[in-house]
Amino acid sequence: MLVNNIAWIRRRMPVFAVPGSGGYPVQPVHIEDLARLCTDAARAGPNVVIDAAGPETMAFAELVARIRHAIGARAPIVHVPAPIMALAARALGVLMRDVVLTADEIDGLMAGLLVSHSPPLGQIPFSKWLGHSTTSIGRSYANELQRHFASGINIA
Repeated sequence: MLVNNIAWIRRRMPVFAVPGSGGYPVQPVHIEDLARLCTDAARAGPNVVIDAAGPETMAFAELVARIRHAIGARAPIVHVPAPIMALAARALGVLMRDVVLTADEIDGLMAGLLVSHSPPLGQIPFSKWLGHSTTSIGRSYANELQRHFASGINIA
């Protein structure tokens, strides 16, 4: 969802804001890898903790730039302080009737919490998936609140 919504914003907004330097690492994991990891964890029994991480690590700004290039977006990337990013995300959330990105998520992102310190368990590289998804990624917005409430899952 995060990558899709980054692409959606890149396709529609005149600029794309990145909190801070954008130099903090991310390690995107493919949905098929995530499904496999969840199934494996369920089979392993209770109290299993694993990191769901793909085989590629990059800076967040590089992830955003790769998405920009893949979809042919021209809008510039601007770096803003985390509190400004939180306000911008909140404003977009009001427009989208969603929680786009919270201050806690921004803090976690900037703290490098989207990478694993263990060998990656994901096998599908982000770059390979992105290359195959350029025409479909970001064509529609994935509303997290609608997904959860439409499915009857309570996220409170």
